[in-house]
Amino acid sequence: MVKFNQEGKLASEEIKFKAIVDNSPLAICIFSGTEQVVEYFNPTFTRLFGYTIEDIPKIDAWWPIAYPDKRYRDQIKSEWEEKTGQNPMTNTSVQPTEAFVTCKDGSIRFISWGFRSNGLHTWAYGIDMTERRQAEEKIRISEARLNRAELASKTGNWELHINSQKMFASKGAVQIYGVHKDEMSYPFIKNIVLSEDRPLLNNALKNLLENNTPYVVEFRIETADTGEIKDIHSEATFDREKGIVYGIIQDITQRKKVDESILESARLFSNIFYNSPAALAITTPEESKIIDVNETFLHQMEYTRDEVIGKTVAELNMYAEKGERDKVIDTLKKENHILGHESCFRTKSGKLIYGLVSIVYVQIKGIPHLLTTVIDITKRIEAEEKNRDQFEELRRWHNVTLNRETRVIELKQEVNELLVSMDKPIRYASVANEGNDSKIG
Repeated sequence: MVKFNQEGKLASEEIKFKAIVDNSPLAICIFSGTEQVVEYFNPTFTRLFGYTIEDIPKIDAWWPIAYPDKRYRDQIKSEWEEKTGQNPMTNTSVQPTEAFVTCKDGSIRFISWGFRSNGLHTWAYGIDMTERRQAEEKIRISEARLNRAELASKTGNWELHINSQKMFASKGAVQIYGVHKDEMSYPFIKNIVLSEDRPLLNNALKNLLENNTPYVVEFRIETADTGEIKDIHSEATFDREKGIVYGIIQDITQRKKVDESILESARLFSNIFYNSPAALAITTPEESKIIDVNETFLHQMEYTRDEVIGKTVAELNMYAEKGERDKVIDTLKKENHILGHESCFRTKSGKLIYGLVSIVYVQIKGIPHLLTTVIDITKRIEAEEKNRDQFEELRRWHNVTLNRETRVIELKQEVNELLVSMDKPIRYASVANEGNDSKIG
């Protein structure tokens, strides 16, 4: 009876054990003997790989179909034999081996294999790590992209663990700091910051931790490796529950230089614009609305700044001649610029002035505008008109003088002719030849 009960108990345990193995999420293979004859594949094994015992009656048949690439197969087989060879065929297990397995349908799965032997049977059990491997690969690719993006954009991210004062930095941040490790202390980083900027950094961090004030600062550092001075922009948030400050930094040294260059160019343009002896105006291309003018323009046209800004050239009726503005616009549309065009303008008081007009397109904040330059030539025009009047007067008097001298000559010739007709000598010998020429003519 006792023996019967024991056999029944063993049978019950075997049924329970088989049920567990059959329903295990692990891919299980059991083989035995020196020839490694396969005795069992559980359903998970067949579902994952597609192989049955008919496909793999012995383990020797497993290697070439699961690892078709000979070089890779030899590598995996060598690792497996090395690990199993280190353990006697007793109740032992070996360290897992990870490998890419080719399934019956040609797909590839990444499996972590474990082995256990009791001297009679060897169990090989595999955990399907494919999805985890794919997720890790995606993370690796994302991290690689992030690192490339950080290095290209001269940005980085960091985190400060408040309790330990340890800092962890990305590759981009490490490169900016000029250090060669991704873990460092906060005091070490503070020493990289220029001494005059440290109070700013300390106050920003203090306000973030105590008052949750946004951490947005710009400061300068002296890199740990080369001593280069860099301008840094940094922003951070504080996770109070974890006690970690998460931040980003950006090397804005080049941007600062560009900004300073742009600012210097803007100052130069401003000085030229507002202090130019020529009248300058910036207008919109479509409406000719005045955006800005210099002092020379206001002085010449007799307006105040408030009277012209926002108004159009047409509203101020600046062109004295009808149709002149349309003529200028047509020329601008055809040639895209105007150089030295002479126009007449009407000032606020109605006085007429003359100017040489030049118009070019300029970009202001990415928007096209017109820069108009007017050189006052009123005095030159007036001087030319005065010269023309004087020349005309001189020419008139010259003609009058020539006409009088011609009449005197004619009278002398008539006297000479009269004396000749009376057989008397001529009186005006100076015109005798002219008279003869006249007669001959």
